[in-house]
This record gives sequence, C-alpha cells and structure tokens, in this order.
Amino acid sequence: MVKNKQKVLNVILAVVFIWLVVSIYFYGQHLLVFKQYPVYAKAETEDAILIVKNVVAYNHTRNDNYDPFSQEPPWYMEVAKRIDNPRLQHAFFRICYFYSRPYIFDPDKRTVKLQGMIIFKNINQYQDVSLHDANPFRVRLYGDFDTSLTSGTGGHHEDDSNIIYFEAHGDDVLLNNNHTFKAVIKDSQTGELIKELPFIPQWQYEVYNFWQRKPEHFSFAPTHTVDRFINLVKQENQVAAASYLHHQSQDVFPWSNLDREKLALRYMLQEYYVGDYLGIKDVFAVDILFIEPGKMSYSRGDEFARQTIYFTHNFGQWKIIDATPWVKLAN
Repeated sequence: MVKNKQKVLNVILAVVFIWLVVSIYFYGQHLLVFKQYPVYAKAETEDAILIVKNVVAYNHTRNDNYDPFSQEPPWYMEVAKRIDNPRLQHAFFRICYFYSRPYIFDPDKRTVKLQGMIIFKNINQYQDVSLHDANPFRVRLYGDFDTSLTSGTGGHHEDDSNIIYFEAHGDDVLLNNNHTFKAVIKDSQTGELIKELPFIPQWQYEVYNFWQRKPEHFSFAPTHTVDRFINLVKQENQVAAASYLHHQSQDVFPWSNLDREKLALRYMLQEYYVGDYLGIKDVFAVDILFIEPGKMSYSRGDEFARQTIYFTHNFGQWKIIDATPWVKLAN
C-alpha cells in the first residue's frame, strides 16, 4: 500500500515537473526585449515641423501561425467562439495563447525604427487633406560607413488632427556591427539635405512578459503625457501633476478648471497643433472629449462635453501650459 502511494506521488511529481519545464519554455516565448534610445532633432520648413524622438530595436516578429488576429487564426479561436460563458472563453483563450509561440526570434538581427512626428502648421486639423501626400520630409537612419539601416517608412494619423507619427524602419539589421548612428532629414521633393543628427546610442532595455502590457507603438506621443497628468489630477496628487507643467505656468496654472469627478468620466483624446498660444511658440492641444455616461459604444462626434489642455515641446519633454474650463456641448 505504501509502495503504491509512493508510485502515485512520484507520478504526480513527475507530471508537475514536466508541466513546470514546459511552462517555463512557453513563458520564454512571450518574453520580449526592446532597446530604446530617446533622441531629439527638429527640422522646419514654411509649412511643417519634423521632430525626431526615438530609436527602437528588437529581435522578434509576429508568427502568423499563432497570431489570433491573422487572416488564418489558430485552431483555438474557432473553439473559443463556441464557448458561451465570456469568462470561460477568455480563460480558454489566454491559456491556449500562453502555450503557443506567437513570435519568431532572431539571435543576431534586429528590426530598427527611427520614430518621430510631423506637424503641419498651415493645415487646420479639420481640413480634408492627405497629410501623407503633403509630407515634405524624407527621413533615414544610417549606421557605420554611412550604411542605410532603414529601407521603408510608415506612419499613423488620427482623424481631425494635423499631426502624423512616422517611423523609418529596417529589418535584418546587424546591430552589433554598427556603433555610430546618424538620422538624416532631406527634402522629399529635391533631395536637399535639411539636417543631420549623429549619435551613439546609450540603449535603455525594456523587458515585457506575458502578463505585462506591451509598449505603445509611439510611446512618445503627447496624449500619453496628458493621460498621466489627468490620472494624477484624479488621484488628487497635485504635487506630482505639477511636475508636468511648463515653467511659465507653474504659478498661474488654472487648477480650478480641472474637476476630478468630471475627469473620471470616459473620454477620448484628440490632439492637434495650434501654433502660438499665451506668448509661447509651437503649442499643441489635446481636446478631452467626454462620453455620455451609460453609452456603451461611441465614436468621434458622440461627445457631450469638451475640455482642452495646451502643451509644448520643451527640451525633449512635453510640458503643459494651460487647461480650459469643462464645457457641455449642445446636442
């Protein structure tokens, strides 16, 4: 009897050990390492401003065979659709996704991206204009011996905004073979050199596992700064919130315009370039568009109230200048 119990215990321990080993392996399949280096360069024409903000490098790509959002999703997506209980469906999906290999890792080569933003000074955020076609800049990243590390460009543009977030990207880059980098900005029409920014990156490492939210694609976007500022106001932490203010606004910022209860409502953020404001040049704004309480789905135009926060780019950081009062909109 004792021997039988010992055998059962040994089997249980063996199964648990194998499960732990397998789980550790799949945990590693979700471990993502990003190398980032904040840079700052500014180029300007009569019509537009370009700001270079960040260089990022990583060694993984999505594995389409295990990507739940690919054109041919993995088998467990079909099974999950048949589970009626939302909690069980979510748990089943998370377990299956954990025990999969959603990324392909390359030990030597990296994807490298030079990221920034382009602001169109003479285009109103509501104009129906293709900002990508109006882009006057061509941006590239070079490595040692003037070797081009980027071969393509991409961008993101929100509706009702006169700002484009861009990235010049290159795949299969042997990062260890490049030590000195150079961001090169040229006129997209004439090819004339506008600005060069040489730098030696001091990489900052960021590691994300299965349970952590992955970094935002354009983590330097000012809406993230405004969101953090709003959260501090909601927490009534004015001392920490004040660290986000521009030095000219420290003593005159209208804190009374910010209502903690109103900011606790659901909202969307809409950003755009303003120009001169309160004697400060190159000012941006974010409209906080408040959603009617109880409204389950919403889109732009559904807001019932608005508030605007103004900010500028100050020595590589977003600094808040002003906040307007909360205004209820007419239906």
